[in-house]
Amino acid sequence: MSASYLYFLTIDVRTGMRPIFDAALAKLLEAHAKHPKGLSRFTTSYDNIAGAGDRAYLMVEMDALGDQDTWVHTPLIVIEIFGQEQGIQILDDWAGSQIRWESQILRRRVDDRRDAGEANVPAA
Repeated sequence: MSASYLYFLTIDVRTGMRPIFDAALAKLLEAHAKHPKGLSRFTTSYDNIAGAGDRAYLMVEMDALGDQDTWVHTPLIVIEIFGQEQGIQILDDWAGSQIRWESQILRRRVDDRRDAGEANVPAA
């Protein structure tokens, strides 16, 4: 990961809804992959495997603070790719399978050029 900023989304998945959440997330990522302005090529996702709760984490790398201001909103992308009826169903499944979500924007603290002998160099 080499971006200066990271849009970080934490999602609490509703108990018993993990299969629906996973299917909806797959469709959201598919829509972003197919859309010319989609974000899937920048997106990484993780699930917790230890600890409390059933959580998913989505990350989108950003080169500049404010990159997200140029993003096309996910509901528009999903409906454009899958059509009105299927798109709304995907978005309903996505929203209904979550308890809550929280987003943050993180700034990189340390440059990862350790191989070049430049460990702990603050990012520009």
